[in-house]
Amino acid sequence: MKRILWSIALLFLICVSFTACSKAENFYKNGKKSLLEGDYIKAAECFASAASINPDKADYYLDYGMALIKLGEYEQAISVFDRAYMNKDMSIIRQNDKKALAGKGISYYFLGQYESAVQEFEKALAIRELSELDMDILLYMSDAYQAMGLYEKAAHELTELLEQDDKNALLYARRAECYRMAGDRQKSLADYDSAIS
Repeated sequence: MKRILWSIALLFLICVSFTACSKAENFYKNGKKSLLEGDYIKAAECFASAASINPDKADYYLDYGMALIKLGEYEQAISVFDRAYMNKDMSIIRQNDKKALAGKGISYYFLGQYESAVQEFEKALAIRELSELDMDILLYMSDAYQAMGLYEKAAHELTELLEQDDKNALLYARRAECYRMAGDRQKSLADYDSAIS
């Protein structure tokens, strides 16, 4: 009799858990849809609901944080990205950690806390997974250096990007602006010529 009761209790817990996960996934899907449609308030609400139902799923926090950035809620976004960050040596966790660190860096950037932004971007770039995010991270990092008046460091980040994509006119124009602000007229003009050609 005890074995039957335990089996029924276990079955009940599995059903409740499955129902909660399914409900969380529905909130998450609705949040993704709202994010694509530009309804960031609804997206943030859906992601927050999904995370409250299933607080162990990093994707919910990552997308919630991005929706908060779109809403200009940068400090709240930082705390949400902190919830997603796990710092464990597993590929999927490293991927999520990279997204969380990049999200924190972007949040700090928009808060005008450029040194903190650069620190988060450097940590994100140290993670080898999701190298397709590196270009965006390096662009933000370059912008943060520019905002701090560190034009040579900004130019260095853009040089790294140009090593990957030497036909990108926008990168040449941005680096030309860094050189101009640093007072290196010759390099600036050369990069403007490269951008035009």
